[in-house]
Amino acid sequence: RKDHVGVFNLAPALANDVGVAVIVEPNDGPLTSSEQVTVTVFNYGINTQSNIPINLTVDGNSIADEMVPGPIASATSVDYTFSATVDLSMPYTTYTIEATTNLVGDQLMSNNSATKDVTNTLLGVGDNVFSDGSLKVLDKGQNQFQIVLPTTSYTEKLVLTVTNMLGQNLLYFGLENNGSGYVYDLDMSYAASGTYIVSLSNGSGSISQKIIVK
Repeated sequence: RKDHVGVFNLAPALANDVGVAVIVEPNDGPLTSSEQVTVTVFNYGINTQSNIPINLTVDGNSIADEMVPGPIASATSVDYTFSATVDLSMPYTTYTIEATTNLVGDQLMSNNSATKDVTNTLLGVGDNVFSDGSLKVLDKGQNQFQIVLPTTSYTEKLVLTVTNMLGQNLLYFGLENNGSGYVYDLDMSYAASGTYIVSLSNGSGSISQKIIVK
C-alpha cells in the first residue's frame, strides 16, 4: 500500500462538515475488473457524524451510492471500503476515481471530494507459464502483424484477444503451441487507425502488448 496524505483541519469551526480526505486504494499496477476502493472519510466539524452518504465515480460515471455508518467523532477519520467494485481491467489505461460525501446539512462543500488517477500497467503473467520468453509483436507492414510467444514449458491452449482502447473485443481465438511456442498472423487491415491491445491468457495469467494500426 502506498503512503497517503490528507489535509486535515484539526481545529473544527463548523458544526457539520465531513469529506473524503484521500483515496487509499487502488494504486497503480496490474488491475482487474473487480477492484475494491477504500477511502478515508474525515470529520472536519464539531458534531459526531453517522450514516454519511457517499458517492463513487470512475471517469465521471457514477458507480455506487453507499453509506458510511460511523460514528466519526470530531477531528477523526475512518477508512471506508465500498461494497461495489470497479472495473479497471483495460491495460495501459489511466482511470480517474472520485469519491464524494453528501452529508445533509454539510456547511462546507469544497472539501467533500477526493480524486485519484490510477493506471493499469502491463498485466502480470501466471506463475512460470510464460517463463521461456516474452510476447513479441512483429510489424510486417500494411497493418499485418505476427504475434509470437516462444515457450516450451507450457503447451496448453491459450486465448488470443485483440481489443481497442474502449475495451471492445475485435478478436477471440484459441491458439495452440506449435512445438516451440505460439504464433499467430494477425490481419488488422480492416481495423480503424489507432492503438490496440493484443493479449494471450490461460485463465490464471496473461501477457499483453500494444499495436498501432495506421
